Amino acid sequence: MQTETVDTTEHVRTAGLWALGGATWLAAGLINGGTYEAIWIAADLLLLAGLIGLAQLAPHGTKRGGKAGFIVAAVGRVAFIAAEVIAAVTGKDENPFLPIGAILTVIGMVLLGVAVYRAKRWDTPARLAPLAMGVYPFVAMFPIVVATGGPSTVAIASWGVPTALLGLAAWQARPHAHDRNLADNDPLATDVSAANRRK
Repeated sequence: MQTETVDTTEHVRTAGLWALGGATWLAAGLINGGTYEAIWIAADLLLLAGLIGLAQLAPHGTKRGGKAGFIVAAVGRVAFIAAEVIAAVTGKDENPFLPIGAILTVIGMVLLGVAVYRAKRWDTPARLAPLAMGVYPFVAMFPIVVATGGPSTVAIASWGVPTALLGLAAWQARPHAHDRNLADNDPLATDVSAANRRK
């Protein structure tokens, strides 16, 4: 019972980090720099912490692609933090860490998203959330860069929406009291649940 409580707490904490990180990212993008550059840094720190929390929840199961995705996405988030610190110090947004951070985040979240979907530890639509965050730039950000030669501030800011929805997914995937009571009172239910997770 104590393990389930810890699991529930970790889901809630991780959900909060992603939701707050996504909202902060959205706010930072709409404000767009200036003396508010620190908001980007805050968003990236929240999302890095959320990524670590998600790794502890292991919605990818034992899939190697998921583990690789976490590592790549984490390096991407660190690159974003480095980019925003440089921008805050120099007053210039242009530095190589920004595109590196974006590319690594996309690759990492796609790898993780595919692994989470295949592992089936989360129910649909929650298990689509990590993949949605990884795919979003291909749909709404990169095409604008190709078409116009430059990024769209609104499109970048809106990346915070699927990011925040990942927090909702983690919240929905938390263990529920009904499920815990069922497992406690019915050993067969526990065995069936474990078997489903291995599929």
